[in-house]
Amino acid sequence: MDSNFYPAASSPFEVFLNLPDQLTSVFVADITKCFEKIPVQDVPNSLQTAICWLFNLAFRGRHAATLLYVWWSYKSGKASSPKWTKAQPPNKRSDDGVWFGFSKDRIISLSIWLATHAYTQCGDRVWLQIIGIAMGFACSPVWCNVYLLMYEFQFVDRLAKLERFDLLSLFKYWFRYIDDLSLFNGPPFQWFFNPLTPRTDTNPYWIYPLDIVSMKVEITTYFPQYYTSDIYLNFVDSWHGQTLTIGRAAHYLNFHIHIDTPGEPNGYTITRYVKKRDLKFSTITYLMYRSNRPVSTLYGTAVSQLVPFLYAHSSAVDVSTELTSLVDTLKSKGFNPKVLIDKLNTQLVNGSFPGLKFCVTDVAIVSTHRKYGRPLHC
Repeated sequence: MDSNFYPAASSPFEVFLNLPDQLTSVFVADITKCFEKIPVQDVPNSLQTAICWLFNLAFRGRHAATLLYVWWSYKSGKASSPKWTKAQPPNKRSDDGVWFGFSKDRIISLSIWLATHAYTQCGDRVWLQIIGIAMGFACSPVWCNVYLLMYEFQFVDRLAKLERFDLLSLFKYWFRYIDDLSLFNGPPFQWFFNPLTPRTDTNPYWIYPLDIVSMKVEITTYFPQYYTSDIYLNFVDSWHGQTLTIGRAAHYLNFHIHIDTPGEPNGYTITRYVKKRDLKFSTITYLMYRSNRPVSTLYGTAVSQLVPFLYAHSSAVDVSTELTSLVDTLKSKGFNPKVLIDKLNTQLVNGSFPGLKFCVTDVAIVSTHRKYGRPLHC
């Protein structure tokens, strides 16, 4: 079974590196109202249910009779070095920190206590948040991620128990970065994201509790209504009163993906997507060279854009255009374009960039202001 039990991605690069060679459809949506509406009290479909589910899963099997020990550093004020063991690990140095041991019941109780004791001060009053996950806590994004992951995991598990292997095969390429969801080569999205669909153990056509969270579809282009391919031949034209539509292009995280030739190897294009460019006013993107920052920091920040540029495009030509634009923009802010191009080319030559869909040595950086370009050649 190729279905993905764990669609949560840690970065946009993880999505890019796991895209299939052939694309027939794309679906992208923003899962909204996660922080505003997820219940934290002990009610059905609450955060507490997800917390209990996660730790019950973590402590089962070989960890059932062990404790989770975490090292708390006095110096940094942070937890680190988690270990599963029956006995307390030896202290590193007693004056540096201390080991805390957690049983399953203890860590669940602590997590629920934190989730239900979120206080906010507004002026001379203190308020307890009782609806939604409090934003600003270090653990808040983790809680949101765990909450959605529980439904995703149970969804795939439900399809397997119902022996709906025809549907399982359509969830091989789906990803979620916090609250941004994408599904490639899947069915028409109306099948699984209809708020009116009953959430029962025998119904395979639901994933999230859409009476709590909401889905904002962000497909930019659809295929014609009667577009078909081999895997769509058995699809009907409507589902619970909704017309079935299949996405062809969408923005996802920092890139835009467009299917050029459906079902063909590499028959799609990826380009960098910058939301600021759609705004009707100019925005500040980079610091001026004379901004009281160390020179190494200024150039380091500029060079750090190289990796996102490489992985947000599927062709060397588009990367070259973006890097040239970067050099020209920074030149107007006082940077030395020759120094910047040298640093970028050094990174291109010496860096390791696995999984790119083009030859990195085809990337050429040429400033249009002056002939400072030093392009690379295969």
